[in-house]
Amino acid sequence: MTLPPGIVGTGSYDESVTRERLLAWRLANHHLTATRTGDPAHLVAYFGAVQAQEYGQALWAVGLRTTGATVGTVEAAVERGAILRTWPM
Repeated sequence: MTLPPGIVGTGSYDESVTRERLLAWRLANHHLTATRTGDPAHLVAYFGAVQAQEYGQALWAVGLRTTGATVGTVEAAVERGAILRTWPM
């Protein structure tokens, strides 16, 4: 089956899924287009984990997705144990 250009797939739903719609869903599900929480710990719980090679990147990833976050608010969640920092190898 050959799909028209721009169509990602079809299914038992009402509309075909375009690349644009799929990318919009992905960005929304990754909390990149709209933040849904102001609590860094709730965000990490939603994802189950946040992976980063460096600590600063983890702070940035959580802060980017949290309303009103600062380095201090994210680090405070880590310090009080609401977010667990680990390095399983």
